[in-house]
Amino acid sequence: MEARTSAAPSSQVDASPDARLRHAGDGNSAAQTIEAARFRPTEVVAAERRVLFTPARGLALATALAVAWLLWFIFTAKSVRFEIQPAAETFDIEGGIAFAIGDTHLLRQGQYHVRATASGYHDLQQAIDVSEQRNQTFALALTKLPGRVSFETDPAGATVAIANLDHPRSQTPTQLLVPAGPQSALLSHDRYQDTRVTFEVEGMDKPQTVTATLAPNWADVTIPTRPPGASIRIDDEDSGTLTPGPAQVLAGEH
Repeated sequence: MEARTSAAPSSQVDASPDARLRHAGDGNSAAQTIEAARFRPTEVVAAERRVLFTPARGLALATALAVAWLLWFIFTAKSVRFEIQPAAETFDIEGGIAFAIGDTHLLRQGQYHVRATASGYHDLQQAIDVSEQRNQTFALALTKLPGRVSFETDPAGATVAIANLDHPRSQTPTQLLVPAGPQSALLSHDRYQDTRVTFEVEGMDKPQTVTATLAPNWADVTIPTRPPGASIRIDDEDSGTLTPGPAQVLAGEH
């Protein structure tokens, strides 16, 4: 009898990692899956990140930026002086950043508006152009307020006309606002000679008085007649006076 043996077909063993996972899973549950978990830093790492920015560091950064800006402004600004007559009680500059160092202002190139005030003077508002020159000077002058001038004449009722000044005509006694400085006024009155007076106005809203005595522009004329008591007519108008007068006759030919 011949005995034959045959080897059973050998099975190939899959040694890959996936196969090992499947085999390991077969022992528990075929539905078991592996899920990815989100990475979470440890508390020590998070704490290290939180201390990267602190109030002290923020303050130091802000200070460094401010110093850098200030240095940039100083090196690019111009030195500007303002000579104001008389000395201003208040002085303002608008149109940009300005630093005052004594009588000098640091301004960058460009246009600005300056405003100066002083008691008894008009407010000054003026535009200036700061050029590229390193050092510059601007001369500014304040203008006095007008003076309150009262006019009194003998006799009263004279008309006041001030040279180079447009104002409503008024009769003495009267008060007018007159610009500071040398002035002249013409005083006119019926039956009196026109009188021109010159005067200096102090201004600054201060009161002052101008007085004048007007010279008559007529004369007493005596006209004797026989018989007396005749009516005197001047330029064919009744003077209201009888001869021999005297009758008041205006200057001139009649």
